[in-house]
Amino acid sequence: MDYCVLISALKKVVAKINYTNWRNLTDKEIAEEYEWEYSKVKEEWGDIFPTLRDFKEAVKKGKPEIVTKGSPSIDNRSYPDDIEDLKRMVQRYQYPRDVDRIIEGLKNNDPIPYPIVLQINSPNWRWIMSGNTRMAVSSLLGVTPKVLIVKNKEDEEVEEKAYFENVTVDSVVKELISMYGSLDDWWGQGEGEPEEKLISRVKNGMNNMDKSYRKLSFPLDIFRCLDLTSIDALGLKDLGISWGPYEENAVCNYGGTSKHPEDGSSPFIIKAKVAKKNIDWIGTFAENITYTPNGWVPGGGDEQEVRLKKRVPLSITSYKEEDGDWVDIKLKGRS
Repeated sequence: MDYCVLISALKKVVAKINYTNWRNLTDKEIAEEYEWEYSKVKEEWGDIFPTLRDFKEAVKKGKPEIVTKGSPSIDNRSYPDDIEDLKRMVQRYQYPRDVDRIIEGLKNNDPIPYPIVLQINSPNWRWIMSGNTRMAVSSLLGVTPKVLIVKNKEDEEVEEKAYFENVTVDSVVKELISMYGSLDDWWGQGEGEPEEKLISRVKNGMNNMDKSYRKLSFPLDIFRCLDLTSIDALGLKDLGISWGPYEENAVCNYGGTSKHPEDGSSPFIIKAKVAKKNIDWIGTFAENITYTPNGWVPGGGDEQEVRLKKRVPLSITSYKEEDGDWVDIKLKGRS
């Protein structure tokens, strides 16, 4: 059929289309969507569905919902001007879509799988994962789209979520604002994102970090690098509040591990133990979200920190000089 004729015919039937046959995805289709689209989800929101099984379970629990003008906005959705514009758009996809087949399916009331819309931590923040083309065609033809709202696990538990050591999202948000002036300055991407989306990013980071913190053993080994002339010069009354949870996090002067001839000092890595109750968990969540917006991964990232409360007791257990071996000691000090 000539393209102009097709467009003319579509304009005539738009008002007559009464599509009612949206359907659930098959297991094969769920696996394909995970393979094709999940990398984008992970980049944007973190690893919220680590395995295909996790994703499949979430999809099976999904709830169909009609998308109207009053529905919460859906991020990542496309709004082409017309069918021709849509066809140009989908040709750039890694897996091009057959727009004409979707058009015919809607006209014939054929079964068409729901587009998948993820609900990330909040009922009012949604992100389309798959079915963008189906939604676009529907809108252009005057068909009201029906989508499958799929929640990440943390959103399912949001009402009963108790973060590690009872830290709250609100307390971490306030800490980030006190540190940076605003959530937008914290995120620092220059995008001017809505506050609700920024808070959703905070929740996502907290969810990932919460899982890691629950695996820690206490009292916790922590590390800090200080420039000293000798271990005897260690100021035990003021050891500082910023420590690393792993030896590789204890970086002196952001990597400047060299001797300082002007005062004869050199880097010493100090290892200590701290009780769980003596860690500022709100500050620790905030510090690590700052450096890893998608979550805290044990053993990775130069800037991970454990923030201690001020003036709490520490047990120094060992130290080592640059390129040296660990030396056991027993000292008592304060942060």
